[in-house]
Amino acid sequence: MYAAISPSDRLRTPHQRTDGSGRIRFKISPSGKTVLDHLYQRGAAKIRLPKTYTKHSKEAVLINSSGGLTGGDLLDWQISAGEDCYGVISSQACEKIYKSTGDTAVVKTTISVAENARVDWLPQETILFDRAKLSRDLIVDLATNARFLGVEASVLGRAAMGEQVRSLSFGDQWRLYREGVLVHADNVRLSGDMTVHVKNPAVLGGDRCFATLVYCGPEDLDQLKHLASEIRDSSTAQSFGVSAFNGKIVARLTAPDSLLLRRALIPILQILRPSEALPRVWTT
Repeated sequence: MYAAISPSDRLRTPHQRTDGSGRIRFKISPSGKTVLDHLYQRGAAKIRLPKTYTKHSKEAVLINSSGGLTGGDLLDWQISAGEDCYGVISSQACEKIYKSTGDTAVVKTTISVAENARVDWLPQETILFDRAKLSRDLIVDLATNARFLGVEASVLGRAAMGEQVRSLSFGDQWRLYREGVLVHADNVRLSGDMTVHVKNPAVLGGDRCFATLVYCGPEDLDQLKHLASEIRDSSTAQSFGVSAFNGKIVARLTAPDSLLLRRALIPILQILRPSEALPRVWTT
């Protein structure tokens, strides 16, 4: 006979949690192409390298095989580009952050970019569900002439499903260093009653989707201001801002739904990476 499990015993039983780690490193081949140098994956963190036909970059697609994250889950990504490489990192699908029963999901991404190399960090949107808890860290180390383009887009629930996000705990921390010197620090915090934050004109102004984009390169300020002006002229977002300063371009935008947010992001990405097509996962 089997003993019945009491409700109190069920509460004390630890839940199975996602714990994944993925590492990828690029190098330049004798023919001048960016190729894979090292690949490691553990747990729910998977990495795939689709076949592409670009002359300059090598694309990697990150996959969370657990299908989403909830409280206590952990994903750790490490990306490295050797000298003269061009790595493009995207995700297979939108990452989903589900309701938490207490703990916080943690996603940490560390990117290292060597001399004359470039990394484009282009994951698809993160969908935050009601009562989700997420802490996300992006740490980038750049060599003197390295380039980095990063975007993080977030969506509050799925509008087509009629979902409402009333409560949330979300933290998004960016730290960019060039030769060990901090050149960009960014902290986004959303917590508490989201029905108030969404309506607040100083926060989301009625929108439910938002994105941050940062480009950091060796161009001088005049070149960066010219790119920022092009981005400003191309923007289709109703709520949008872009600035060029201290060796970087920073853009923020919001939209009422994820489709309009993506449509607003695509022209910006095309300006900042004119010789490259969007990752295929963005268009299929």
